Amino acid sequence: MLPVWDLQVFNNYLYVATGDRETEVGYGVYKTDATGPPPYNYVPIITEGGWQPTQQLRSPVALSMSVFNNQLYIGTDRKTEMVRINPDDTWDLVVGAPRTLPSGEQKAPISGITVHFGSPFNGHFWQMETYTTGLHMATWDWSVNLRGINFLNKAFTAVTGFDMMRSTDGIHWHQMTRSGFGDGFNFGGRSMEVTPFGLFLGTARPDGGCHMYVDQTVLDYNGDRVIDTNDVNVILALVGQPASGPNDPHDIDRDGQITALDSRKLITQCTFPGCSSLPPSTMSKLAAKVTPASLLHAESRFTAGNTVKLDWQPSPDAVRYRIYRITNRPLTDFLPTGQFTLPGTDITTTVKAIVRGKMDYLCVGDIMSETETCHYIDVLKNLQAPQVVNTDIGWPTPVVLVGIVSGTTFQEPAPTIIQSLYFVRAEDSGGILSEPTNIVGGPSKALE
Repeated sequence: MLPVWDLQVFNNYLYVATGDRETEVGYGVYKTDATGPPPYNYVPIITEGGWQPTQQLRSPVALSMSVFNNQLYIGTDRKTEMVRINPDDTWDLVVGAPRTLPSGEQKAPISGITVHFGSPFNGHFWQMETYTTGLHMATWDWSVNLRGINFLNKAFTAVTGFDMMRSTDGIHWHQMTRSGFGDGFNFGGRSMEVTPFGLFLGTARPDGGCHMYVDQTVLDYNGDRVIDTNDVNVILALVGQPASGPNDPHDIDRDGQITALDSRKLITQCTFPGCSSLPPSTMSKLAAKVTPASLLHAESRFTAGNTVKLDWQPSPDAVRYRIYRITNRPLTDFLPTGQFTLPGTDITTTVKAIVRGKMDYLCVGDIMSETETCHYIDVLKNLQAPQVVNTDIGWPTPVVLVGIVSGTTFQEPAPTIIQSLYFVRAEDSGGILSEPTNIVGGPSKALE
């Protein structure tokens, strides 16, 4: 029997996420109607890690589950990928490396983005939660382990900290953070919970105490990015009416009716003391935002070859667009070449020797394993572990601006053989930039 990592009710069945890191079998997803005496009958939906034939790309554990838009989304442990199950139990690969199933069916990521969401530091797709703004997914990012290894820590500072992604359709994903909301010690988005007061996120950290964040978009009824008297008045205007449903954001106490008590509860969440508003001049600046471009799309590698071809829906406010890239490079670009002195020792060695275990004798015993030298050895072995000779795994570099265009297309030669990530920001005539579009992988790994 395999360990069970998560359970989710979907389509009147109980779905079970399984997996085992001790074997190479790969994760599984099963369902049961839980009728009759236990043990119940379980029907396999996905097995063998989604039938990924390449062991170095096969995810061992299905770790997180969430129902969104009447589909069940599943996130996995490293090597991280995401799938979704439809009501008829067919399934789609959302994020991950392409594969051919035993039946001959081709599976490619509908997002176009390959394994790890573009960063092998994403060791878990740890938590998923559905909220009014879409499906949210938070990762565990193990790059915090690079502390003390100066050249690696410096190379990956921009991505240290967990990633959090959001999608309104399960295909196009916005990157809410790739650095633990600016704090690299936030190595994991560990828990999420939807409440009448918003979506709460709790983090995991190696020290310094956890952080908690909240998205209260649902309470900003008039969309001015401030919870104030204007929003309270929206509730007051609805007093006496029944709630529109069990998750009506105006029915804060969830009693099925809009009442004055809901307005009093909202007052406790106001942005400023006394539920005051910002001065009109400040409010006008907040309102003067540039509408983002939308639905950024990268052409499939099957038609684009080694050229990255992007297109997007225009912004009504834009006079130009800025295109940004996160280039993914082979690990060898970041590691010492040839021989070097192993930190904490006077021993000369190579990366290849460390990966092959030639230096493991230095780390025998609990005390020795905690030394700087053994930390260095352990990190290098972990970095090398997912490497395969293909174009699915690369290591992320800082964001760079790669183009400014007035139209809604852009293309360039792929900077490496490994897929890179792209996003676009609209710019108005005053030089004000919009929020980023969704991210895409270029060239896309999708079938079309």
